[in-house]
Amino acid sequence: MNINNDKLINIVTDYLLEDRYTQAILIDGKWGTGKTFFVKEKLIPTLKNDSSLKYTNIYYLSLYDIKDLNELTNKIYLTLFENFFKNKFGEKRGKNITNKLNLFSKAINIGLNALNNSNILGFNITKDDLPKFEDLIDLKNISLFLDDVERCKIDINELLSFINTLTEQNNIKVVLIANEEEINYTQFYNNLPEKYMLTLNEKIDFNKLSTDNNQKKEQLDKEQLIDRVHYLFSIKDLYTKTKEKTIMITIKYNPNFEDLYDTIVEKYCRNKQLQKRLLKYKSTILNIFKQKKHTNIRTLIFGIISIEKLYPILSSISYTPKKYLNKEIYNCLKSTFILAIKIKSKHINNLNYDDITDNQYIDNSFISKFMLYHHLDKDKIKKDFIYIIKHRQLALHKFKYYSNFTSDNEIYFYLKQLYKELKNDLYPIQEYPSIIEKLVKLKNIGFSIDLEKYQTCMINKINNEMDISFNILEKFNENTRIYNIISNTYTENLKQSILNKLTYVPQSFFTDKWDNKIITYFKEHKDDFTYLEVFYHI
Repeated sequence: MNINNDKLINIVTDYLLEDRYTQAILIDGKWGTGKTFFVKEKLIPTLKNDSSLKYTNIYYLSLYDIKDLNELTNKIYLTLFENFFKNKFGEKRGKNITNKLNLFSKAINIGLNALNNSNILGFNITKDDLPKFEDLIDLKNISLFLDDVERCKIDINELLSFINTLTEQNNIKVVLIANEEEINYTQFYNNLPEKYMLTLNEKIDFNKLSTDNNQKKEQLDKEQLIDRVHYLFSIKDLYTKTKEKTIMITIKYNPNFEDLYDTIVEKYCRNKQLQKRLLKYKSTILNIFKQKKHTNIRTLIFGIISIEKLYPILSSISYTPKKYLNKEIYNCLKSTFILAIKIKSKHINNLNYDDITDNQYIDNSFISKFMLYHHLDKDKIKKDFIYIIKHRQLALHKFKYYSNFTSDNEIYFYLKQLYKELKNDLYPIQEYPSIIEKLVKLKNIGFSIDLEKYQTCMINKINNEMDISFNILEKFNENTRIYNIISNTYTENLKQSILNKLTYVPQSFFTDKWDNKIITYFKEHKDDFTYLEVFYHI
């Protein structure tokens, strides 16, 4: 059954209210879909606020890494203790007492003995404060929400038998939360070395396996070993039978991002001003996830936290007119979530910037530096951000997407604007290769462009520059490679003009071997050098 959140809440409510149900229910969903978030932040609070369930005591606990039933039983009791202490001493102190109890002992009886020595644990409580068993538990009013079932190390069939004891014999309501398709796989890795050894026993007939029809093979590959383990230790059939007895209904949890978006933003975004922006641009952000076919809630949270770290810097920038500032912040929001999806989809933390740049909005390198390396240079971010805002208003940026122009007249309009901007000194010299590349492309597809006119304007700028460093020449040379116009006559003329202005150029600069290798190396590792803020001088 695949349903929306409201219907799921109604099903769980009905299950908790109906005393004739003596089985558990299972909420099944893939990792990252937000099952835990939904249960803890939406489902349980809604149930606790439902007046029809006012006598129901709801407890949530994760089964992650629990190794046996004894540990599970102790954890359930600790959860009950926490609720008791919260009611007796208040939320904060009650949780603190339970945390210390859990810290000092995995076994509840040891924990109780430790509580008698209040000086050791820092508690100011007496034996009279300790709960009696009847204070702790009323079996008829208990509802347990057990999460991370597939990450529990107890054999799944043993666990389900225990759940059946709770529901059928003790009338405890149990809601299981799991990624059911992973249950068999996680159990597979228990005692794996011993399982591998057993699969090598020649007395076992594996001829029924399609991948293993030679009983006397001297060598087995990894896939054949795995198939043998699954063949011998598959719990699927037994699990299906045990599940049929223990679980009444399985609810497929496949949420709509839209249902959880507001709740996630309100919980994880602490900056109220940014929170308003995230809610305002909800449809834009959700559309990014939809286009990328990505539905992992943790990625959304990663993006929210990342932009929140950057937002105070961006919102402190003064720029007039403000609409351009707001537009660029809007672009940064989009870039952040696109990058979050890229990073989380690749499951690595050391991506090259080129690897994750495939969208027109991702041209703010400070975002990638922070998300990949947690590197923040506030002054540089402000400087770069203002430059980006100004740059977006220039004709060169418009030509970046000239295919979106609706008419030839529009292109000629921006060609005139580009020439005026060059004359007014609005472009740094190292950007000239990019300009030449755009002009050559437009000329090659039939537009009438006087390239010499633009070149003359650029050379005049170079000649009038008071101080040209070797760094500018290096950047210029690198950009000719990036835009694939190394042998272009116009860029060669510009390059010669730069060389004429330099008082010193290392001889090694003219060596093709060094030139090709070092530029290629810097391009491939530019994120590393930018992060380290190191520049290698010749």
